[in-house]
Amino acid sequence: MKLDQRLLGYITTFETVTKTEIKDCFVNKNDQVVFVVKQGQGGKAIGKGAVNVKRIERMLQRKIKIIEFNENVVEFVKNAIYPLKSPEIILNEDKVIIKTDTTYLKALLLGRDKLNFKELQNLVNKYFNISIEIQ
Repeated sequence: MKLDQRLLGYITTFETVTKTEIKDCFVNKNDQVVFVVKQGQGGKAIGKGAVNVKRIERMLQRKIKIIEFNENVVEFVKNAIYPLKSPEIILNEDKVIIKTDTTYLKALLLGRDKLNFKELQNLVNKYFNISIEIQ
């Protein structure tokens, strides 16, 4: 995890407001600040009625996304693609397979020029060293 002064400021602000611990922080392709929080702290980080998300977005003047880390790679992928819901995500040896029931869901998961897919693959590789496939 490479952190510059700006990301350190984001982390400090986030931890102060939410009283949770950060596992990772980065800026994604949509210019959102993505916070990966430790397992079991997702709800606390978001806050009741997403009050913490709204407060942090106002303070940082940018959109944020919170992903809860999970030791189980399937659960982590579910958290990472939320609010999208896949009918089935399975672990097959060294590959996570995300099954889609509509072309619309598949298009959202892939993104333009497969940018969403590449970002998800990079995020999962950071922690699990496993590949992802969308069917």
